[in-house]
Amino acid sequence: MTGERRAGSSAIVWLFLAAFGFVALVVFSVTGYLVYREVQSWSRFKSLAAASPAPSAPAPDDEPPPPPTTTTLPELMAPPPPPRPPSLPAPGSGTARAGTPPRPMPMSSAAATPAPPLAQAPPEAGSSEPAGPAPVRVGNGIREPRKLRHVSPVYPDIARQARVQGVVILELTINPQGRVTDARILRGIPLLDQAALDAVRQWVYTPTLVRGTPVPVLMTVTVNFRLQ
Repeated sequence: MTGERRAGSSAIVWLFLAAFGFVALVVFSVTGYLVYREVQSWSRFKSLAAASPAPSAPAPDDEPPPPPTTTTLPELMAPPPPPRPPSLPAPGSGTARAGTPPRPMPMSSAAATPAPPLAQAPPEAGSSEPAGPAPVRVGNGIREPRKLRHVSPVYPDIARQARVQGVVILELTINPQGRVTDARILRGIPLLDQAALDAVRQWVYTPTLVRGTPVPVLMTVTVNFRLQ
């Protein structure tokens, strides 16, 4: 009996010691965790305080802002000041008196005289736009006009040196007065075309009449170039 009692007492003592040790371990762990959190919070606060710049003190030369101006109600309701009267000119001065109408300014001769109308340039010989009705072609009852003035072409030196010769065929437009207003090449020779054009544009013909009215006509002519 005595041995069993001792064994039971020892077991109770060991169980009590184990429970006390477990409670002490839990309390120690919780205390250590809380201390760790406090240390971390303090370290973070110190780092933030070191990173933030210190507020700068205001410069001693800075002046305080002026107080805002306020407008009272009587100032807003006050009428505007009356306009100042015009100053009168001194007697004998060159300024015109009040009530005297101003003298009209004389108009210059350039402004009073109207500009003359622009003169229209006469149509040039050889232009491609004949005046009046459309030209009619010689033939079918339209007689070929008779040449009154003939100008021979100037033989170009380059064509003469190249021994170039031949016939240049042109179409002429003759106005009602018998002058050549247009000339174009129908079949030409490159070295002789310009000389032929320069010559035929100086030719003059008799006016062509249709029912007694002079009309422009179209006719074909040839210019012969031959080496001597």
